[in-house]
Parts: sequence; structure tokens; C-alpha cells
Amino acid sequence: MRKSKLLVFLMAVILCVVSVTAAFAKVPPLDEDETDAMEQMVCELLQKEGYKTDYWKDVRSIDIHYAEDYYHMHIETRNGSHYGADINTKGVIQYLVSYSGIGGRVIENPDLDKNTMKKINDKVNSYLKEVNPSLARRIGKLKVRESMTDGDTVYVEVVDSKKKVYFELKIEPTVQIICYSQMK
Repeated sequence: MRKSKLLVFLMAVILCVVSVTAAFAKVPPLDEDETDAMEQMVCELLQKEGYKTDYWKDVRSIDIHYAEDYYHMHIETRNGSHYGADINTKGVIQYLVSYSGIGGRVIENPDLDKNTMKKINDKVNSYLKEVNPSLARRIGKLKVRESMTDGDTVYVEVVDSKKKVYFELKIEPTVQIICYSQMK
């Protein structure tokens, strides 16, 4: 009997905390259809980057938290991979990350060949045109700030000259986004 009263009390406290958190958040609460659409959008975007995030068969859990002016999403797949995304109230992705991590020997201010820079520019521009077309028109020239080499795998950090976007990319035969952030 005591355990059930304690459980009821704890459930009431959790409900109050969730209600208070949602009340202080400035973003509007999402209904089930909006949540599903947002989750599927992020999963599809990650799939286009080559990650196994099929909404119906690969995803174990998705949590959405309300922040002051955006929604934060955390995705865990059945194989244990983790991803994150921040989406503003208009549905625009401002941050996307694969928590797989990057590493290796660091090379500051690397000088990459023209072909690799073209691949990087094409990838960044096509990604921004899909997720935030207005931002794609406002960014400056892309510059590779740092590169890391881990065996045959090369990772690069890319920023634009107007400091509007930041990317971490994995360079292989194709360019894969590890992290994207819209800088303020």
C-alpha cells in the first residue's frame, strides 16, 4: 500500500514538472501529428546523409524537449547510434548532429585540393537549399578551418566568411554531414 501511494505521489510530481516546463517554454506545444511529421522529417534528412534512421524500422526512441525558442530532438536507433536536432517554431532545422564523433590527427588551416573543396561547397549548398533556402543565399565563402585524419578517413570543420554556419564533414568518396549548426 505504501509503495502505491509513493508511486502516485511521484507520478503527480512528474506531471507537475512537465506541465510547468511546458508553461515556461515560449514555443507552442506540438500535437501528435506535428510531432510525427517533425520526427519523420529529421529521420529522412539523416537517411539522406547515409545514417540508418528509418523511422519505422531503425529508430528505438525519439524525445522532443521544449526549449525557449526551439524544439530539441534526440534520436536513438536500435543499433545504439544517437542523433540530435534543434528545430525552430517554423520547422527550420538550426542544428543537426550525429553523436558518432570525429577524431584523428589535427591539421589547422589545411590546404585542400580544388576537387575536394568543390565537393564540400556542393554538399553544403545542397543541404542548405533543402533545410533553409534563405540562409543558403546569405552565407559567405566557405573556409575549411581544421581537418583531422584518422587513417584513410578525413574530417573537416567548415565555416563561412560571414560566420552564419558551421559544419563538420566526413570526406570519403562522398561528403557526409556529421554536424551542422546555424550560428547566430
